[in-house]
Amino acid sequence: MGDWLIAIDLYCERHHSGFWAEPLNAISNVSFFLAACWGLYLARRCSVSISTYALCGLAAAIGVGSALFHIAPSLLTQWVDVLPIWLFTASCAVLLVWHWSDRHRGKTLRIVGMLIAALVIFFSIFSHWISATPLGAEAAAWNGSIQYLPAALLLFAFALYAMLSGRDARYALLVALGLFLAALVFRTVDLMLCEQISTGTHFLWHIANGGVVAALLTACCISNDCAIRE
Repeated sequence: MGDWLIAIDLYCERHHSGFWAEPLNAISNVSFFLAACWGLYLARRCSVSISTYALCGLAAAIGVGSALFHIAPSLLTQWVDVLPIWLFTASCAVLLVWHWSDRHRGKTLRIVGMLIAALVIFFSIFSHWISATPLGAEAAAWNGSIQYLPAALLLFAFALYAMLSGRDARYALLVALGLFLAALVFRTVDLMLCEQISTGTHFLWHIANGGVVAALLTACCISNDCAIRE
């Protein structure tokens, strides 16, 4: 258990090991709570299913987990940070597939199965690059951001499908894709720009991803036959 509590230092803003060493990285997580509030507003206005409310809960959990990690970074709080992110991503993808397949269970399971297989293949190929603590030149160059490449590819695929098929959620997904690509840039260059920007750019990753979460919640509500449109 001791190893799980050892403090780790991964971001430019942290200049000492104190409790409040990453104020911008911690406070910027308010964006996820704002996104969760937006999702709740849409969910209540649209009378959507309980699954959308669960997504709003996961959005808030992302903010809690990330804030804890930047206040007291360790392997334990890192998992508290990462798990809600991937749970939200997976749940959102399944919900969109469910709606787009006209709530057909078999079709949904087949598509989700193919997505899981693609994800397993990706992580098998790039496992030596994916690490919170850079293990080599390749990982250091990406600052650990390569672990989020599958999410970017998934967003691209969903946005492309929505555009080609004329889905109502297409614009919300395009906004989510654009913001997520910008967020990846902010996360990747954080350590590179330490000498130029003492606070780093990781806090912008949080702010941009708050917008991503809000856009995805909008897409899920719209896909659930909501009266609201982009």
